[in-house]
Amino acid sequence: MSNGSKLTINAKGATVDCNEYGLINVPASVKSAEIVIDGGTFNAELDHGAFIKLRSGADNVKITLNNVNYVEKSTNFCYITNTAGFTGNLDLVVNGGSYTGDFGFQLNGNAKATFDGVSFNTNGYGLYTQGQNTKVEVKNCNFIVGTKVDGDLGYIRCVVMNEGCRPAIRLKLDYFFCQNKTTHTAHIYIEKCCIRAVFGKPFKSGGAG
Repeated sequence: MSNGSKLTINAKGATVDCNEYGLINVPASVKSAEIVIDGGTFNAELDHGAFIKLRSGADNVKITLNNVNYVEKSTNFCYITNTAGFTGNLDLVVNGGSYTGDFGFQLNGNAKATFDGVSFNTNGYGLYTQGQNTKVEVKNCNFIVGTKVDGDLGYIRCVVMNEGCRPAIRLKLDYFFCQNKTTHTAHIYIEKCCIRAVFGKPFKSGGAG
């Protein structure tokens, strides 16, 4: 992907098989870019990789995923968005669709993310961020997560806000359902964050803890 480009993938009604490196790589040279994926079923079998990888040095990336069905077959610590080392600005909008696999969305950097009507079924966490000034809104979403952990993140959780989030992170949850595959309880893990959590209408099930 090149600097200043816009990539639009209309995959409605299509099935796409991704190779072990994922679908999209955003290199360090990109300082402004937009990615839009409309529909489609994406089958992936990644090797410790990501469906969309944002490299360290990249910045001002906007990603919109509309009604995407993502199926990850590998269990080798794979992510939908991998932002390890990424410190730039990210605007992520996920409308509808389902995401099944190892881990969910990683949101490092200065991320603003909205998830509306999305279903998750993952072996590990659904959403995870260590970004500065991160803003995440979750609305009408269903999370089903397993007990798998990555590194020292030894917690069963649907949404994780880790200590690197300081100084300001905002999390809004509205009609949010989360359960663990084994215990059937909801988990939201927040560690050492200066957080303003705005809860909309009550959880469908479980609670925060």
